[in-house]
Amino acid sequence: MLIVSIHDVAPPFLDQVRALRDRLRAWGVDAATLLAVPDHHGRAPLEGCLRTAAWLRARADHGDEIALHGVVHRQDAPAARRRDRLRAALLTAGEGEMLGDGAAAPPGWRGRGPASRS
Repeated sequence: MLIVSIHDVAPPFLDQVRALRDRLRAWGVDAATLLAVPDHHGRAPLEGCLRTAAWLRARADHGDEIALHGVVHRQDAPAARRRDRLRAALLTAGEGEMLGDGAAAPPGWRGRGPASRS
């Protein structure tokens, strides 16, 4: 079984994402996971873009999975470890991915906050 995901599904990239999803369908990929960013860089909220929201709903109706991919998809604070800062600078251009602290991806986010300190 082949598992395919498309990252950074957000209003600014909808045309590119749609083209990629169409190409995948032509290659026989019936279902994909669409990693949606609810408010890309704090400037592109999904709730304000009916076109993107409608496309995501249609894709879900056709069998694609929609998954949360961060909230703003931006690294707001430096990574704690040197190797993670280097990786973020070289590979993600401040996009907030691949950080070593697990803050942006499950199950790491469950360990944040006062309740996790018991």
